[in-house]
Amino acid sequence: MAGIFDVGASALSSLQRAIATTGHNIANANTDGYSRQNITFVTQESEFVGGQAFGTGVKVGDVSRAYDQFLTDELRDRTTARSYHDFYFNTSQRVDALFADASTGLSVAMDNFFVAVDAVATSPSSLPERQVLISEAEMLSGRFNYMDKRLESIYTETTARISSKADDINQYAQELATLNELIKRFASESSATPNDLLDKRDLTLLELSQLVNVNSQEQADGSVNVYVGDGVRLVVGAFAESVRVSGERTGDGRPSVFITTPGGAEDNVTKNMSGGELGAALEVSSNVVFRARRELGLLAIGLASIVNTQHAQGDDLSGEPGGAFFGDFGTPIIGTGQNSGLSEVSYVIDEPLELTGDAYEIRYGVAGPVLTNTTTGASQAVTGDSISIDGFTITLSEFAAGMEGDEFRIAPTADAAGLMSVAIRAPEDVAAAARGGSVGDNRNMLALFDMRDTGSFVNSNRSVDDIYRDTLSHVAVETRTSKSSAALEETLLRAATDRRDSVQGVNLEEEAADLVRYQPAYQAAAQVIAAANQVFDTLLRATER
Repeated sequence: MAGIFDVGASALSSLQRAIATTGHNIANANTDGYSRQNITFVTQESEFVGGQAFGTGVKVGDVSRAYDQFLTDELRDRTTARSYHDFYFNTSQRVDALFADASTGLSVAMDNFFVAVDAVATSPSSLPERQVLISEAEMLSGRFNYMDKRLESIYTETTARISSKADDINQYAQELATLNELIKRFASESSATPNDLLDKRDLTLLELSQLVNVNSQEQADGSVNVYVGDGVRLVVGAFAESVRVSGERTGDGRPSVFITTPGGAEDNVTKNMSGGELGAALEVSSNVVFRARRELGLLAIGLASIVNTQHAQGDDLSGEPGGAFFGDFGTPIIGTGQNSGLSEVSYVIDEPLELTGDAYEIRYGVAGPVLTNTTTGASQAVTGDSISIDGFTITLSEFAAGMEGDEFRIAPTADAAGLMSVAIRAPEDVAAAARGGSVGDNRNMLALFDMRDTGSFVNSNRSVDDIYRDTLSHVAVETRTSKSSAALEETLLRAATDRRDSVQGVNLEEEAADLVRYQPAYQAAAQVIAAANQVFDTLLRATER
């Protein structure tokens, strides 16, 4: 039969653990990710003596953490969304400022160029006016170059930040794998719940959700398998895979993201990475930065083509036909680092005003090369060694064994703004007069001035002004939308945090009340021990007589 001392000792031991748990809660009231722990008492099994059941005391039944899976998942989702829109807004805002600022944008430079055209039309034989026109053309060309360089710089910085985020993802993956192993080992050695380890794992998952969309699946052994983006496996039990970012662009202008398994195999998962800062960086690189570069290049090529075409229809001061006013543009093409080296692709621009500003990709499949417009998603098989589309012609190697998987990215307008230059140098070479006109003729300059509003791109029926306004509008809308979404997600995140904390957070007043409740009980249990000692002493004295 359990003695009075045993009953009192069980009470003291259980209450000590209760007070320690309360103290643990108070100590971690401000610890990120900590969940309040609750202790429950259960009655020890009774002993039967003389046909009667006698209590044997109390024991700790469980120490559990206050936890709600739904609230945890909601907080993780809201964190992912807030981080996504914050990053998207901060990047698109930089592009918006570049285009909208009069000191860096194109509006003033384009206006000044056409004002100079009008000045030459007013004084067609004036060399100073012609020199001003060339100078304004150089200023406009330089502005195109500068804006393209700034956009490329934003893209490069974004890629560097993506690489940094990938390193952070890898660190979190290793931490999760380690925590999985510890939790699994704890579960195999004890029936208790490793509350602090579970909190740390949840906090790591929450921090990971800032970088990318996260989905976790708990396993029977207590570990969790973690998937990021749209189902990309990152952690399985105690094994973590790693993420790598390459500056090599995809067809739609995103930096390439690869996942590497512990065995060394590597897969391109760029299209599957979504949510969080990493997903936002990939999306804004494509939808804002790369698109802005293509539209800016389209404007540069279009403006140069319109001016050159009209300029060639006039005569200069010597009566000679006008030459090229703006210089030629290069035709860069990008092949992936995994290509076989057996295939070659090149292109030439045939009709500048038929260009759309879209990006394209040539991929050699098992049945031959396929051309995909990565902006619209439209694809078509390529037969033969060339194909013409949207104002340019692609020449490529005919399909042969070993070329499967080769890829080439073509964006005819993406680098054009950075390559824009002025070809004309001497003011006498400005072709102000109509063909066969006299020295004072200004008809070609008047026609060139009108081309700003009337020179249209064939496939979109837009003028050069329309293209610039559309680009400004797109960037501004993306910026305003992401700003609004970021503000909304911040509000939703605060609400989700409050809901989670109301269930899992530590309330110091409640903890203080628990201490007030436990202290008298502990003192009473001590009295039971004291009474047991007195009874024992009485028995000893009785036996000594």
